[in-house]
Amino acid sequence: MKRPAIYFSILFSSLLISILIAQSKQLAKPLYEDRIESLYKANLLDKGLALVDSIMPEVKKQKDWRAFAIYEGQYAKILKEQKRYDIAISRLGDDIALLRANGLGDSEYTGSLWVWKAMQYQKLQRFSENLEAYQNAIQCYEKQKSLYKNLAFAYKNIAQVYLRFSDNHLAIKNLEAAMRSDTGKVYFTSICSQLAASYVYMDSITKSEEYFNMIDLDHAGHYAASVFSTGTEIALRKNDIKLAESYALKALDAYMKEPDQIEDIILTYANLAEAFAKRGNITAAKKYFEKAESLWDPFQNEQKSREMAKFYNKFGSFYENLNQREAALHCFQSALIQVFPNFNTEDWHINPSLKDISPESQIAFAAESKARLLLGVANPSLQIRKIAAECYSIALNATDQLRKRSFEEIDKFDMIRESRNWMVMSIENLVEIGKIAPDTSINVRLLQNFELSKSQALRDAINQKSLFDYIPLPDSIRANEKLLRAEIVDYKKNILEENFKGVKPDSVKLNLLNTELFRTEFAYRELIDQLKTEHPAFGAQLAAEPVLNVDSLRASLPDSAAILSFFDTGNRYLLLTTTRKGIELNEIPCDTAFKNLLSGFIQRLSDRSAQENDPERYYQDAWLLYQKLLPAKALAGIRSLTIIPDGALCYLPFEALLTQAYKGSYARAPYLMRAYNVAYNWSAAIPLQAGKGGRGMLQVAPFTNSARDGLAVLPNSRLEADNHIHLQSLTDSAASAAAFSEKSSDYMVLHIATHAQAGGQNLPRVEFFDRSLSAQEIYGLRLNASLVSLSACETGAGKYAGGEGVLSLARAFAAVGARSLVASHWTVNEFSTAQLFKSFYTYLFAGQTKSASLRAAKLAYLDSETPDARKAPFYWAAFTLTGADGKVDFGGGFQWWYLWVALGVIGAVLIIRRIIV
Repeated sequence: MKRPAIYFSILFSSLLISILIAQSKQLAKPLYEDRIESLYKANLLDKGLALVDSIMPEVKKQKDWRAFAIYEGQYAKILKEQKRYDIAISRLGDDIALLRANGLGDSEYTGSLWVWKAMQYQKLQRFSENLEAYQNAIQCYEKQKSLYKNLAFAYKNIAQVYLRFSDNHLAIKNLEAAMRSDTGKVYFTSICSQLAASYVYMDSITKSEEYFNMIDLDHAGHYAASVFSTGTEIALRKNDIKLAESYALKALDAYMKEPDQIEDIILTYANLAEAFAKRGNITAAKKYFEKAESLWDPFQNEQKSREMAKFYNKFGSFYENLNQREAALHCFQSALIQVFPNFNTEDWHINPSLKDISPESQIAFAAESKARLLLGVANPSLQIRKIAAECYSIALNATDQLRKRSFEEIDKFDMIRESRNWMVMSIENLVEIGKIAPDTSINVRLLQNFELSKSQALRDAINQKSLFDYIPLPDSIRANEKLLRAEIVDYKKNILEENFKGVKPDSVKLNLLNTELFRTEFAYRELIDQLKTEHPAFGAQLAAEPVLNVDSLRASLPDSAAILSFFDTGNRYLLLTTTRKGIELNEIPCDTAFKNLLSGFIQRLSDRSAQENDPERYYQDAWLLYQKLLPAKALAGIRSLTIIPDGALCYLPFEALLTQAYKGSYARAPYLMRAYNVAYNWSAAIPLQAGKGGRGMLQVAPFTNSARDGLAVLPNSRLEADNHIHLQSLTDSAASAAAFSEKSSDYMVLHIATHAQAGGQNLPRVEFFDRSLSAQEIYGLRLNASLVSLSACETGAGKYAGGEGVLSLARAFAAVGARSLVASHWTVNEFSTAQLFKSFYTYLFAGQTKSASLRAAKLAYLDSETPDARKAPFYWAAFTLTGADGKVDFGGGFQWWYLWVALGVIGAVLIIRRIIV
């Protein structure tokens, strides 16, 4: 070998050895780590704390931040063992501040300390801070791309917090992220178990079993207890009692090896008791419930526990099934004690205070169960009904708080659906209280409950949008919010398109899209949390739950106006008619005959042939429905109606009903709209505020001359506006989806004349010249419009979602800032639609209100020379106005008052100059 080669070889080897030595030093355990751990295991906890305190000054001096984070983590671990959680939280806060001051705020070291802080909050059952700490840890770990194990740990733990808040879908997203991050499969068993448990909570047993079956039960190791507890829950749901009992015993055996897990042991006994109860062995079941309760006796005076509330709810349900009412009430009262920090009264006649309610599902379950028991006796007294009414208020308020903090709309819908029956029971109980002890305040409470139970997710979306409009925020925040929102919409659109493309989705592509969507949604949640912290007005308004001020509402009504609020209880419709004079309650029985009448009429409205061939049937049903739905006495002297529908009534355009018996032509029929001006709203509690900056009118007509993909040309879709209206038109190729998205926020009125679909086999969408705009993309817009006219088919149609109403395209536009909408209930006729909107804008430009303009346009159509068969309600009744009524200030054109202001300014200047001279 030549000498230079030998020298190079030696040099290279030396360099390699140096790197390995440096790396080994870097990865080596800090000097005292094992010593501190041995003191912890020997229960010499104070000595462990003293050792960390003695070495920390030198560690800080050397700026050995890796050792610093490890030692401080051990310190927190010892404090946690000593139940000195507040001290640990304070010290960890100082530690994190020190790391930030040294430029390590996003490091893995800071992430590990956030995890320790989260654990302390969990022990204190301060779950909001627990959630925030894990979010901060994840933010640190996400920026350190190699920390997959740490990231998986944080994701799976934060999922447990989301489950406590009933954010089930969000919990699953985090568990799926944990699964993706856990490349070494360190937490595979734990993640699968949690995924299975999450799907149990959502009653998706098939999906739950899918994940549970992925677990190697013989090698569950440290997670055996939680794995077998999940197995017990699945088996109980499947009524496989023998398997449930087997899993419960195995879980109990595993938990007994960790005696500090007392709450988990208690819940396992409860699961075992439920298994015996389902098998009919009531004696054994009761024995296990009582055994579980006795385990908590040594702790009950020291602390309260959300898990014990869960236990008492299970125990109460056991007694309820046995018809042991007093014992069940005691259990549900005990559950409430566990979840209200300042409430300790075992007397079930007394309820916790509404002001102490927190977002907790166990509160809702206990309070609703207690109310149900109280009302389950024959002829409950007025006192019992009032206690039950308080319980329902507690349950519904707790659910509202859970809903408001939820980011996933699907989780919001789940909560709304689950609480709907509670709202029905609450309202029916209030009705009975009003019958026993008539009081005008009952109708006020009923109206508040009616309206606050409707369109809650829509109300949240409108509220958040309005905050970005009206609360002063830095431009950088607004820009970041806009960018993140656009990215979320784009990822969701691509995921939907991949799933709906008609062939098997590309699993690799879907996985990548879901990963990026998850990270972007996480960043958006972080931004909202940042706003809550840094801008208190934003956080306070976001958390505020509006209480409908009924006195103000009534005072705002003209003498000739009424609000008709419907509520569907299942066996009847309740109707509250609100006027300046007062509130009147009417009950509309909803038997099979009425349901058939209503559904048949709604179906006939969209059936052109049925109306043309059998007008007599139409007139008969329209007159009969009017008599059943609208109280003539309450509407005496009324000329203007705002209808807030519920249930199947959401699909009914009331103006097509007849106010008297009739035979004759469609043109002269006594439709409701001849006697009343009619508008609709999702809820009187929705703050429909117009955004800032909108002016003039934008009309979009993509298919005036040609159309794509088999869509029909719409030659009559373009409007002509008066000269004084600031109007921009996007027609044909100019009417692209991108152009609309870019310009839509600048206008006071949007008129979209195109094709649309409510869903069915395809995604809900609005068609533009180049492509469709899905409902998901519409939710990504931000509008400042006083009015959006959707001159297209089915824009007000869609799936009914309980108290949330119809999930239509119109609802999507309302969620992003449209103050009111004109939308269609069915597939409409192009010619009559064009005639209707031409008249509508003529009246609107002339200064009439939106509802008056739409009414006048419909009446003008009936008075036109169109053949009578084409004046059937099919041709004109599909379009209704929903949202805030009133006149529209189009702006943008020449206004004479500008001249007077200018002349005034000139005159003032001349006067001032003369004074100065």
